[in-house]
Amino acid sequence: MRIRLTAGETVLNATLGDNTTARDFASLLPLTLQMNDLLRREKFGHLPRSLTAGGAARSSSPNASTSRLCRPSRPAPRS
Repeated sequence: MRIRLTAGETVLNATLGDNTTARDFASLLPLTLQMNDLLRREKFGHLPRSLTAGGAARSSSPNASTSRLCRPSRPAPRS
């Protein structure tokens, strides 16, 4: 599935994998996230709910053009 990501004035096209987790993420769209900065190298945001984790391949070699969904080590704070 192709999706479009917008950050400020920048628009990027992306492709979601064909798995349960990607379909669950797609069910949240459209979605606006507040992004946080991590050491001026990475950005992260909290989804409104947990995603189904089954079926997603694990990646051990991310690069600058890859977006990843990482399971938090602790629950996201509730606002």
